[in-house]
Amino acid sequence: MAGNFVWYDMMTYDKEGSLDFYCDVVGYTRKPFGDTGYTMLGVGESAMGGVEALPEEMKGQVPPHWLGYISTSDLSETVPKIEAAGGTIMQQMEVPSVGKIAIFADPQGAVAAAYQSEEDPGIDPPFEQTAGKVSWHDLATSDVEGAKVFYEAAFGWKVMSVMESPTGPYHMWGDETRTWGGVYERPEHMPVSAWMYYIHVPKLSDAIEKTKAGGGALIMHTKIPGDEVIAVVTDHQGAAIAFHATEM
Repeated sequence: MAGNFVWYDMMTYDKEGSLDFYCDVVGYTRKPFGDTGYTMLGVGESAMGGVEALPEEMKGQVPPHWLGYISTSDLSETVPKIEAAGGTIMQQMEVPSVGKIAIFADPQGAVAAAYQSEEDPGIDPPFEQTAGKVSWHDLATSDVEGAKVFYEAAFGWKVMSVMESPTGPYHMWGDETRTWGGVYERPEHMPVSAWMYYIHVPKLSDAIEKTKAGGGALIMHTKIPGDEVIAVVTDHQGAAIAFHATEM
């Protein structure tokens, strides 16, 4: 079904350092994508995303960050929906043998990408809570109601339930079979609206220890419903990412 997150890129000024960090912390393998300079992050026989070098001239303007890709069966139809709902198209491109991509900012400024696969338009891989895969997606935003309207108009997302959290109401996106992410009002100390991706790891304490050893830092960790645990960290360049596990 189109509308799911299907790929994740670490956008970095230190490609080799980022590969070393995430391969060590999460256990990814390196899968070079031909001679493009792009390296995929392998999980078993498949991949969850990759590492892309940012141009040096963008330093000071664009920080290192993770970029998530949302599938669409027809990018030419999705782009006008993004714009009509108040989003901004930042860049469009077509990658041979990969597909069409549109990087956008939603009305509150959170950045993601819409992606139409060249091989299987509209068909997503099965959702998995597997080590190394992204198991949850959080949007911290300055306007929860506005974000809900935007993503429903652009991608058809529905809020399936709302739960109370320490930061206020947490609205969960999903369908009749599962929930896969949520949106909440960003805290005052957070300067911009942004997506956070949660990588599933076997044991949270191991990921935290390896993060610190690799030059990253722990921001917070806590238990969540279902007796699971999460941690928000920064990597060696300061890019934020989260880990999710069933065991501390």
